[in-house]
Amino acid sequence: SQDSTVRLWDPNSGACLHFIRTPVGITSLCIDQKTGYVVVGLTDKIIRVYDVVKDIILQENTGHSDVVTCII
Repeated sequence: SQDSTVRLWDPNSGACLHFIRTPVGITSLCIDQKTGYVVVGLTDKIIRVYDVVKDIILQENTGHSDVVTCII
């Protein structure tokens, strides 16, 4: 999102369960099925892995030459 946030919603109640603010805009996102970690590609050419339950960044992957537009 351009507002630099990720929000995870409860599909039944519509309540926001988790909220992540990133330092820059988000261009891609993936949620790991096993761990629930949120992996985001950002406009600063970095991929960040978040543990939304603990509200921490687990990993930053740098070195990309352009904006990260896809994560699989």
